[in-house]
Amino acid sequence: LSEIDRIFSNTTNLDDNAIVEFVRCLCATSIIEVSADKPRTFSLQKIIEVAYYNMERIRFVWTRIWDMMANYFKQVGCHKDLQVAMYA
Repeated sequence: LSEIDRIFSNTTNLDDNAIVEFVRCLCATSIIEVSADKPRTFSLQKIIEVAYYNMERIRFVWTRIWDMMANYFKQVGCHKDLQVAMYA
């Protein structure tokens, strides 16, 4: 893994509040990226990876993470750029 990828794969080591905050910030960053004139999907891809890495968290924490991600995916899934919407 590259050093950048390791940041996201190591989110499994974050405590419960830290992972929730990390996901919140990653979703906010991604909204900015996909809202640009030339949308980028880097953070969108990383959100999907972080979800995969952290699925084994206790239900209470996963529910908090998924609530944010679900709202994010609803917003990005309706993006005017069909490629971005389909990626979400």
